[in-house]
Amino acid sequence: MKKSISNLPFHDTPEQAQKLDAVIAGLKGQAGAVMPALHQAQDIYGYLPLEVQKKIADGLDVPLEEVYDVSTFYSQFSLTPKGRNHISVCLGTACYVKGADKILDKLTSTLGIQPEECTEDGAFSLTACRCIGACGLAPVMTINEDVYGRLVPEDAAAKRNWTSTSVCSLARTMQKRSSRKLPKRHLPRMLQNKPNTGHKGGAPAV
Repeated sequence: MKKSISNLPFHDTPEQAQKLDAVIAGLKGQAGAVMPALHQAQDIYGYLPLEVQKKIADGLDVPLEEVYDVSTFYSQFSLTPKGRNHISVCLGTACYVKGADKILDKLTSTLGIQPEECTEDGAFSLTACRCIGACGLAPVMTINEDVYGRLVPEDAAAKRNWTSTSVCSLARTMQKRSSRKLPKRHLPRMLQNKPNTGHKGGAPAV
C-alpha cells in the first residue's frame, strides 16, 4: 500500500522538540544515521510527519529525499498519525481472495478516509497490512488489539456516523455467526518489517 504524507496539522511540543534535537545531536556525523533517527523520531511522535523528516535531514546534513526514501520504503515507518481506534484490514492472499478488498472499500467510504490516513478528529485511522497469520479466519481485520474474522462487507456501509463506542460493535456485526473474535496476543506478530512492496528497486541507502 502506497504511503502518503498526512494532511492533518502537525502539533509539536517543546518536550518532543527537545527529545528530537537530542536524538539528532547524538547521531550527527555517524554513518547510517537516518534509520535510527527515524526509529527514535517515530517513538517520540508516533509517526513521521514531513516537518520531522525535514528536521532530521537538516540536522544530519543529508538530503530530504534520502530521509523520505527510507521512511516510505520500510513498512515499520508511518507517515500518518494513528487514531484512537486504529483499523487494519489484512490483504494477504487468503483474505484477499475472500473479499478483503471489498471490506476495505466499504471502510474507506464509511470513514471518508483512504488507507494510511486518519480522520480529522483523530478518532479513526485505517491501513492495509500483510498477512497476520489468521488465514483460517479470512477475511480478517484488527481494531486496536482485537482481531475480527470471517467478515462480510455489507454492514460497514450501514454505519455512517461511527463513534469510539460503536466501532467494535460494528465489527462484530460484520462477522458471520460461525466466527469469533481472537485476542491479538494469540496470533503471530504482524509482518511489519518487510519492505513496502510499492517501492521499486532495492532498499535505499541508510
